[in-house]
Amino acid sequence: MKIRFLFVAALVLALLTPGLMRAEENGQARKFVVTYFFTYVRCPSCLAIERLTSETIRAEFAEQLGSGVLL
Repeated sequence: MKIRFLFVAALVLALLTPGLMRAEENGQARKFVVTYFFTYVRCPSCLAIERLTSETIRAEFAEQLGSGVLL
């Protein structure tokens, strides 16, 4: 379970960091949207990925969520 959490955290961080840095350099307000696609039948792994992603974003990117940079 801890490995999944670290994977999700690393993935989110890897996807957001370059764009946030470019936005700061250019003085532009950039927005990032985290989208989770799913079907109505979800396996335990799908549910775990959804939960871990949500927890990670809320814990590690609270500032970006609050400022509206991350949606």
